[in-house]
Amino acid sequence: MTAITNQQRADWAQKSIEMFATTVKGLESTLEMEDAQDLVTNIIHHLRLNCGLQFEEAVMIIHMAVNMAEAETEQEDDQ
Repeated sequence: MTAITNQQRADWAQKSIEMFATTVKGLESTLEMEDAQDLVTNIIHHLRLNCGLQFEEAVMIIHMAVNMAEAETEQEDDQ
């Protein structure tokens, strides 16, 4: 099995952000960084309200994701 690259992860994230923006705003957005921030914020709300986590626990999930991305960046040249 071929290892997943950071470029593949970035492409998946771009599709997710585009789908989120289209679903929420009903149009194609050109504000990708703002859309990404809105998506992460909504993920925190999801973790709190739909998964029963406290705010601090939800934020910890986001911090763990950031740490994972940092480790993946250190392990692989961005391709």
